[in-house]
Amino acid sequence: MYQIIPYVKEKVYLDGKIKISEIKTFFCDPLLLEIAPEVQKIFPQITLINDLEKADIIISLEAFAKEEYKIEIDNNKILIKAGFLNGCFYALMTLKQIIAQVDDEVYNLVIHDFPSLAIRGFMMDISRNKVPKLETLKAFVDKMAELKYNHFELYVEGFSFEYRSFKNYLEEEGYITVEEYIELEKYCASKMIDLVPNQNGLGHMTDWLQHDEFKDLAESPDGFFIWGAHRAPSTLNVTDERSIKHVKRMYDDMLPYSNSPYFNMNFDEPYELGEGKSKEYCEKHGKEKAFIDYLNTLYQHVKQYEKTGLIWGDFLLKHPQTLKQLPEDLIFIDWGYHKSYPFDEHLKMLAELKIPFMAAPGTSTWSSITGKIDDMMMTVKNSTTHTKLNHGLGVLMTDWGDMGHLQYLPVSYPGLVYAASGMWGELPATEKEVIAYLDQAIFQDEAQIIGRLLFELGRYDRLEGIYRDYGTKTFSVILWADLTQNESDPLNAFIDKMKSNLIDENHYTKLVEHSDHWEQELAEAQPKCADAELILKEIKYSIRLLRLLWKANRAFDQSLDQDRRETFIDESIKGLAEHRDLHLEAWDARNKHGGFDKSYGRLANLIKVLEKWRQQ
Repeated sequence: MYQIIPYVKEKVYLDGKIKISEIKTFFCDPLLLEIAPEVQKIFPQITLINDLEKADIIISLEAFAKEEYKIEIDNNKILIKAGFLNGCFYALMTLKQIIAQVDDEVYNLVIHDFPSLAIRGFMMDISRNKVPKLETLKAFVDKMAELKYNHFELYVEGFSFEYRSFKNYLEEEGYITVEEYIELEKYCASKMIDLVPNQNGLGHMTDWLQHDEFKDLAESPDGFFIWGAHRAPSTLNVTDERSIKHVKRMYDDMLPYSNSPYFNMNFDEPYELGEGKSKEYCEKHGKEKAFIDYLNTLYQHVKQYEKTGLIWGDFLLKHPQTLKQLPEDLIFIDWGYHKSYPFDEHLKMLAELKIPFMAAPGTSTWSSITGKIDDMMMTVKNSTTHTKLNHGLGVLMTDWGDMGHLQYLPVSYPGLVYAASGMWGELPATEKEVIAYLDQAIFQDEAQIIGRLLFELGRYDRLEGIYRDYGTKTFSVILWADLTQNESDPLNAFIDKMKSNLIDENHYTKLVEHSDHWEQELAEAQPKCADAELILKEIKYSIRLLRLLWKANRAFDQSLDQDRRETFIDESIKGLAEHRDLHLEAWDARNKHGGFDKSYGRLANLIKVLEKWRQQ
């Protein structure tokens, strides 16, 4: 009868109902009194009393596990039983969902519930230009809490955290301050969420290595070539003691402000490792030894802060014979973001080696504008299923911001909900149930449109005619306009890259037809959430940008007659230039302003390419 996400373990309906409007008082075990404010949020009319017999809600202490709880509704009373504050909180989150689905009367029932996974995490990228405001982060934490997440990370590379030892490199309004971090940690704790510090210290160091003070720490100072383009230096030289000293300073600027027992050290994608300054060492001893020695040295420093480390597993999965050399308590995270990623094979291997592990699927929102729902759902389903089968510690849902973080926050909500359902429950919720949750609990859309619309927008890649395991054909005009900027002949380099990414007339027509339908649907949506007006704008602007990118893509189809190509070029240039103000409006509503120009710069690069093409 009642839809509850994540699914509860046991739910039995009884005869009779209780009226919410008649609930006036509650009694709480003294050891659980911290939960009282949450009770009063859900039942605004309620008063705390000391008389258990007269209370309408009774919160009692039982011999339950940390996050386990039981709800019994019968005889005009609501009984909440828990062994710890956490379980009590989750019971209230379940009650909140039930109450939102009724006018006043709730069926008598018994619910017994506990999580399938110990760690249920979400990682938000705050380092690809976009740093959310504190109020944005708190509102997001509220959504996480209602879905029973207990682990939150803010991904940091570059200067998106207030490194007080490196203040001269911080961009105004471009980082989360220490004070904000401390306040957010306290807020997370009140919602039973552990705010886990996160900081890269090996690969993804491009923002540091571009400065004269740190350039000499680069493994390959002249950069490297990967995936069809030359990239700036991104990896530290692990054989240079100065690299270790630098990363320790970074740790010392962050870890003292964290009360979490964990720290995500990252260490993913060290592309240049063994290809530059450390090449001779790595040829003699192996890249894997260089990696592990560097890791162990820094982990010793992390342990001084009494934290257990987490690292991404992509590098060491290529060297499985070295996994047993990792510190015994280090948590290995296997990440994969395309729908055929072999979580089953990797997690089974990690379990057999007795390596503590987690899995990391993704929202698949990045490099797409409106997401890739199919990749999101399959990576969540496969990662949660095989983490449970192989007795892993948990799952970390990732939400990246590649290429300027051009997607807006609501695009990540389907992944937020679906992943939560798979982490806590034995099975993930159905698509229909996730859509219903989005419309009811998040958007409060009386027309029940936005949830379904986000799923439709997240499947536009199906209309392109071919699957991409990274990004979409639509996004490729942004990707290659950016990555070919430093080529000797940027325009022809871009045209060459686009040959395999062009959208033909048939698929273009289908995309435009669907976008017409999406715009009509959006006009009928009736969200009543606090940020309803902003959400409608974010979706509207996203559809608008997709249409512009399709036109930009068609502008490079040389089989078209010149007049039509020029029409596509002119409309794209004009529309993308006008999009700046719309993007700025949506950006500043949720995020700090710093980083905006770099984000829009991805679209500005596309305008440059289009203008050069117009002149041909």
